[in-house]
Amino acid sequence: MSKNNDKWIKILDEYNVLQKLDDVGSFIISADEIRNFREPRLMTKFDCYADLPEVFKKNNLSILPISRNKYVLSRHNIFTKIEANEKPSEIKSYQIPEHLQSIKVNQITSEAVALNCAYICQILSDFIGDVDIVPTINGRMGTTRFDFNIANNLQDIDKVSVENSQIEIDGAYEGVEYLTIIEAKRRITDDFITRQLYYPYRTLATKVSKPIKLIYLLYSNGVFSLREYAFDRLDDYNSIKIVKHIEYRIEEFKINIISLIQLLKATPIVVEPLSPPFPQADRFERIINICELIHTETRKKEDFTDIFQFDKRQTDYYLNACKYLGLVEETKKEISLNQLGQKVITSNFDERHKILIQQILSHAVFSKSLEETLDSGKPIETSRIVEIMKECKINVTGATFKRRAMTVKGWVNWILSLLED
Repeated sequence: MSKNNDKWIKILDEYNVLQKLDDVGSFIISADEIRNFREPRLMTKFDCYADLPEVFKKNNLSILPISRNKYVLSRHNIFTKIEANEKPSEIKSYQIPEHLQSIKVNQITSEAVALNCAYICQILSDFIGDVDIVPTINGRMGTTRFDFNIANNLQDIDKVSVENSQIEIDGAYEGVEYLTIIEAKRRITDDFITRQLYYPYRTLATKVSKPIKLIYLLYSNGVFSLREYAFDRLDDYNSIKIVKHIEYRIEEFKINIISLIQLLKATPIVVEPLSPPFPQADRFERIINICELIHTETRKKEDFTDIFQFDKRQTDYYLNACKYLGLVEETKKEISLNQLGQKVITSNFDERHKILIQQILSHAVFSKSLEETLDSGKPIETSRIVEIMKECKINVTGATFKRRAMTVKGWVNWILSLLED
């Protein structure tokens, strides 16, 4: 990402882009003009807000393709937020057919395999609500010609025209009643670029007469999280809304309260380390996601900022959390999963979650916080977690206590989410 940022700073300066945006609101740049600095494919692939180079974030910039070789730079609202605390309306369990030996739930290593698994397990058919669905088209193609309205940061509406822009469809599935377009991901993000659903939708809407459904599919930690979206108005990029959200599990891994209490009592407490520091990484699902994405390849520390689209501080927070749990090791050149980390990622989900719970509960603050939560039957207050941290002599100060307490609450809530209803 630093290479992109440096090159974009030079491009913005070379073409006086910021001044032109202030004057007229947008700037058309060609692929060749970008290529003078770096390959356009690398310079324009932003799947979520975190992917944007820092100079874009600082100046509230956006970029959208409008043809095979042109892009519009502006200050448009191009992302759709995924609410971190949004609960699915249902959680369902499905299984891989027993006769299939070439696909395993803990070996889903790409979006394509995740889509195949969701299809053969009948997850897609259930979520779409159609019969006889079959995969039809995928891959790269050009858009039709269409215009759309899009909001900018001044709360004005701009018009954008697109013709023969390249799109890539992860999967399209057609049944008796619907054509469904799916964008599939394995990386947990806070948002996604709306274009990945909108451009294919506008293109295929001219080619079929049946209704089109739009799905954003995320696979991580044995869970398929499917969200259906729709646009209230065909020509309005920002009219996207969520229709429904269901989670599917293809290997049951809930635990009961008795088993959890037994784990809590049986897990020995370790001496709290000075290094790595007490964690500040609220979303435990993201820690698992990081381990999943790196388990086949060791990487340099600086790679993680690009791979997971963190800023440098977030990279440190989440990698330190992985170290705190004893899942990764770092040399001068590389970070990789250690033996325990590899065991976690390659085990079945019952074993995976048992190990992770034990690693969390081996630290006194988390153990006491969970114990008090179970005893009271209600969520533990942040202020009480801070008191427990002080009782355990955690080496943090001031406002840092509250931020670290939110991590404790997040990890305890993740454990509780595994309990049977």
